[in-house]
Amino acid sequence: MGVTLALCAVCVAQWAREASFRARMNELERDLAGQGRLRAEAVDQAEVFTQEIERLTTLRADTEARLLEMTARVQELEQANRPRDEKLAALESEVTQLRDEAGAAREALARSTAAVAGQNSAVEEHNAIIEKASTQLKKVTAERDEAIEKLNARTRAYNELVNAQRKTGR
Repeated sequence: MGVTLALCAVCVAQWAREASFRARMNELERDLAGQGRLRAEAVDQAEVFTQEIERLTTLRADTEARLLEMTARVQELEQANRPRDEKLAALESEVTQLRDEAGAAREALARSTAAVAGQNSAVEEHNAIIEKASTQLKKVTAERDEAIEKLNARTRAYNELVNAQRKTGR
């Protein structure tokens, strides 16, 4: 009877140990499933961020290409229409100021794009910066176009004045 009781005690101890192991295994399985979900979410989020980075990179490249094109146009206009008096010189300084503002907008865009790669949580903030830079670029472009129109009007007026003076022989 003592051996039977000892055997029962061993069975109870084994049963308690097996129950503890099963509980721990169930807990580990739940943790593993949770980690699997978190990993899948992280992979999905990384893919979304990768797509967003690609979109921002494309947007940045397009903006820089437009900026370079507009800068080249401004430079061509400057070479073709050198200022002839103080009013034209004032318009040229406005064009230079607009170019500086465009450079600042490009730098802000570059800073925001570089920060996107390292800061996944700041994507919304960067989008706001990019939108602001785009708005500034549109504003700068509109102001530049207005300055160029003024420069062209001044040049036409100057040319008309020169032509009138030539006709009158002065």
